[in-house]
Amino acid sequence: MKISLFAISPSAFDDFASTTTLSELLQLYLTCEPPADRQPLPLYISETENLKIRYVARPSGGLFYFNGGRVKILPRFMLAQIPFLKMSIKDYLRERESSNLKWVLECLASVNAFDWMRWLVGNQRHVWIGSLLEAIEPYLLEYEGTYEHTAWLFQKLLRGANAGKPLPAVEFRHIDFHFPVLPLTDDDSPLGIWQADEVQYILELLDWVASLTADGTLTFKAPPAWSGISPADTEEEWHTWVNDRVVELQSATSLLTEYPDLSVVSFIEG
Repeated sequence: MKISLFAISPSAFDDFASTTTLSELLQLYLTCEPPADRQPLPLYISETENLKIRYVARPSGGLFYFNGGRVKILPRFMLAQIPFLKMSIKDYLRERESSNLKWVLECLASVNAFDWMRWLVGNQRHVWIGSLLEAIEPYLLEYEGTYEHTAWLFQKLLRGANAGKPLPAVEFRHIDFHFPVLPLTDDDSPLGIWQADEVQYILELLDWVASLTADGTLTFKAPPAWSGISPADTEEEWHTWVNDRVVELQSATSLLTEYPDLSVVSFIEG
């Protein structure tokens, strides 16, 4: 299974999603310029759940309309005339599965569309979480309840997925999370959310983790119950791979300074 994490200001995203139509979203995406080292993603907006009828925009590229097996190039001026595309982003995503929310976030983050959101971890094997918890558990157990709280927070992201580290059974439902745009269902891509205070806690924890890895005290290894495809060939590569995920998560620190309500939104897919 793989997991993606995004840092987002809920208030900024709510304002954007509530006041921007699907037509305006497609127009905006057409004008974005992706970084030179990144392949632009196609942003698709679907009228139907099976993607039979959909509108697709590519940054600095074109706009296309798909209807079954037919494909048409769509002039930009036509967007505002299509009734379906007059719906707000928020209303659209609330009526769809979580994979639609994930795709919109991926596309916007991939072109650095806004400074209030960032793609932290992109489609990485979720076992790095089990490896991190396995490494820090002996240290956190010295402080009553600290490891249990930390594990519980990461279980919010795992949503029951086995990351190679035995954890107490905890059940979360996406409707229990607090976020301005929650999808109708999240069966296809279970989502998890950390609120601002939880993000603050994790970032402080990761600062401590970074200090331990810097002096060689802490080393990341494959968790005891992991039996899937390894993301690394050697123990050294495994440590580096997990540490890279820690560094990626830490990059949310600068956003939290500017956006105190910052949340982390995750999606896990098998």
